[in-house]
Amino acid sequence: MVLGFGGYLFLPVALSAYFLKIPVVIHEQTLEAGFTNKRIAMFAKKVCISWEFPRSFFLKKKVV
Repeated sequence: MVLGFGGYLFLPVALSAYFLKIPVVIHEQTLEAGFTNKRIAMFAKKVCISWEFPRSFFLKKKVV
């Protein structure tokens, strides 16, 4: 499993993991979802959030 917290450096890591069939989990710790986390959420297994507000940026079935 690959766990990421966003940032431009995580994008190539998450894409590589996805293509290698390694599960990707992201954590959005801020009140607004970042650019990278919004893109990675499309193929992430789970999206963990610290606040309720970012829930609207992600698919409801993936959010924990």
